[in-house]
Amino acid sequence: MNEGVKILLARMRSNPEEFKTQMKEGVWSDIIGGVREYAVTGEARNLWFLEESEKQALVDALHEVHRDNFTHEIMNRMFNWESQHRDSNPLTTSFARYTQSYHDYYDPLGGVCHESKDMCP
Repeated sequence: MNEGVKILLARMRSNPEEFKTQMKEGVWSDIIGGVREYAVTGEARNLWFLEESEKQALVDALHEVHRDNFTHEIMNRMFNWESQHRDSNPLTTSFARYTQSYHDYYDPLGGVCHESKDMCP
């Protein structure tokens, strides 16, 4: 295998953030553009000198970077959305209001208090 391919494969494993899906320009953009072109069309004009197996190894590594990035993006969106919307989500706020009113008017000795706390035993 070409030494440059080996180095790039190792770099993709150690620094996947350099190969993110939305990357339009950067140190690796021309090479990764060729890898993407090869993945989609089966040709890579700027990687013509590499063996098919080397190009496929790059495609496979990039595929893994994108899969991991996708998983991280889903998790980030999920946790960020939940933390930003926890207080404004009608389901969670209704449930919180319901449970709070339950606790406000519940008699710990076994009964339910009336609408006014003053009427609890």
